[in-house]
Amino acid sequence: MRDSTVPLANSNLPYADKLTAGSFSMAFYSAGTGDKVSVSAVDFSSIPPGKKNFDPSVHSLENVRDAINASFPGKAQAVITDGKLSIKGLGDNRFQFPMIPAACWPDWALILSLRAMMPLPSKSMNPLRLILQKSEQLM
Repeated sequence: MRDSTVPLANSNLPYADKLTAGSFSMAFYSAGTGDKVSVSAVDFSSIPPGKKNFDPSVHSLENVRDAINASFPGKAQAVITDGKLSIKGLGDNRFQFPMIPAACWPDWALILSLRAMMPLPSKSMNPLRLILQKSEQLM
């Protein structure tokens, strides 16, 4: 991504035209035990214009990074490197995006477009892994 400050709907990312306003959640697990720690939505309300949910017409890649960091302090850290968002679990925290029903995959174009690479706790095929594999083929 050339400019991480522009609204994602106006970006040069693949699938930018398919992004829709809405929310997405992150599920956190203990790396040591595998037990679920929490599941909650990324909250964009600390990012101007103060809306709780993601809106591609106003939120940039930097806004997504900042919302993840504000929503999960001490659990996850999002950074932008070379125009790509990456997220890592902090300390004993590991995470994944909750399972996504196939009918909802188009609404998860944000994940695909941002090329977010997440550690997944199991090797079983889940929709996020399929989306990430497909995004690698497209990029």
